[in-house]
This record gives sequence, C-alpha cells and structure tokens, in this order.
Amino acid sequence: MKKTTKLSLSVVALLAIIAASYALFAQGSNSPSTALPVSTASTSSVAKSQESTASVSSSTGSRKAIPSTDYSTAKNINAYIASLSSASSPPGTLEIAQAKAWDECGSLIARPNSGKLYIADLQANGGKYAEFRIKALQQIDERCKDFAFTTQLKRNDVENLYKNAAKEGNAEAIARNLTNGISTTPEDKVQKEVMQVLSANDPAALFTAADAFSDRGPFEMTPGGEVGTTNSKYAWQLAACDQGMDCSASSAVVNQSCIYMGICGPGDYRTNVQYSAVSPANYQEITKAENNINRAIADGNVQSLLNHK
Repeated sequence: MKKTTKLSLSVVALLAIIAASYALFAQGSNSPSTALPVSTASTSSVAKSQESTASVSSSTGSRKAIPSTDYSTAKNINAYIASLSSASSPPGTLEIAQAKAWDECGSLIARPNSGKLYIADLQANGGKYAEFRIKALQQIDERCKDFAFTTQLKRNDVENLYKNAAKEGNAEAIARNLTNGISTTPEDKVQKEVMQVLSANDPAALFTAADAFSDRGPFEMTPGGEVGTTNSKYAWQLAACDQGMDCSASSAVVNQSCIYMGICGPGDYRTNVQYSAVSPANYQEITKAENNINRAIADGNVQSLLNHK
C-alpha cells in the first residue's frame, strides 16, 4: 500500500476518535474551550454560593466560591482540579470539572498522541479552517495532557459525576443532563429543570442548555425566534456569552467548537459563529433574538418565552 494511502487511513481513524469525543462535548462545554490524579470525592458538604465571587458560611467556616470561568481559563486542567480538591467550592463544582475535563480530553485519553498526529496532518495537508484547528488542538493538548495521562475515570464514572453534580444542584450539570435526554424526559421534568437552570444565574449552564431552546427542544416557536428554531440555540449561546460565559478567542468553548463542531474562525465564539456557522441573514435574526433574550433575563420574565408544544 502506498505511504499516502496509509497516512490517509490513519487520519481517518484519528478523525473517528476525535469525532467520537464530540459526543463528550456537552455544549459545550463548555461552553469551550488541564496535574495529579484527580479525586472523585464529593463536594456535597460545601454550601452552595449564589454568586461566583461571594463567600458563604458553613459548619467548617467561611467558604469561597469558585468562579465558573476558572475551568475555561485554566492553562492546566489537572492543576485546576487538584486545586478544587483542597479548596472550598460550591456543591458539584469538583464533579462537574472532572466530568468536563474527561469530555474535553477524551480523544487524548483514548489515544495520547492523537492531537499531535492531527496537527501534523493539518500542517502537511491543510484543509478547511486548518489554521484555526491547529491553534485549537495545540491549546487543548496543553490543557489536557496531564489530566489525560493520569486520570483513572471511565465513561460510566463521568456519567455518575454529572448525575451527582446535578443532584447537588449544580446548574451546568442539570443543563447537560437535560439536553442529553431532552427527547425522552417528561414534559413537567423538563420545565422544572429548565427553570432551575434559568434561575441559577450561571452563564455556563445557560450556554449548555441552549439546545433545549432550539427546534429539537420541547418549546413552541416564538414570533421573534428566541425559541423553537434552528438558530435559537445560537441566540441563547450568545446571550450566555453576554451574561459572562467565557467565549473569548482562547476559551475552551471556542477550541472545542472548532474541533468537534466545525465552528472555527479568527476570533471569539460570536465571531466564529458569524464566520463559519450561519449566513449573514441568519446572523441578523440571531442577534435580534439574542437581544430579546437578554432583555427578558434582565426583566426577570425569561420564562415568558417558554411555552410547551
């Protein structure tokens, strides 16, 4: 077999691994987006903070909450998780960080050299958005390398982490589980969980829940397209960015959306959606819906946008 044919087959296999890990990218996740073996200890004894910079009191004293942007901006995911293991944080924070790390780093866990091989192929052969994909892969590889090489977590462990974090009231975990099971979840439970997410004031959770407001969700289409259309998902994601989600050019959500979803471009998540995901006309509709969502959040009546089918 010719060398080029071998290369193409290895790249196909590599892409299959990376594509498979897209299923692990839960909106991701985050929105996107990495040094000791991680602990699976529960944080259920920690009091939940309502504000990412607030301190709360419990039987163990004053506890400082962990901003939701810390995971996205961490240069080394494993070091960040190790800091959570010894730091005070809201319920579910450690579990959701471990689960998101496994999702983000899944291809490296399955095949440690996959990122480097994919980068080498893009450098040699180019391809659509090659420049942006290379940059994203390099950042993911740097964030993930320690976690991927040391974690003992398996897929079932990760699912349990998400479930435990959701039970502890972590809004991002609730949103992730909700969107993953949106087609089989009873309507009353969907409504309850959506309201939990919306009332949490958690931008990362809002970003993750965006699929629930698209045409695949259980809600009727609104006249302004805020809910129930293909583009509604982007409107809610961009609203989450407006509300504080880290959607910067170097964020985890930008890196993961480029690698796993093909939403690539020269800037932040908004720029990349406009650049590679939607038409100019659709983008205008998305921004109108986004503004309406932000207004509804500010007015405290966002639930008025949600009517079940």
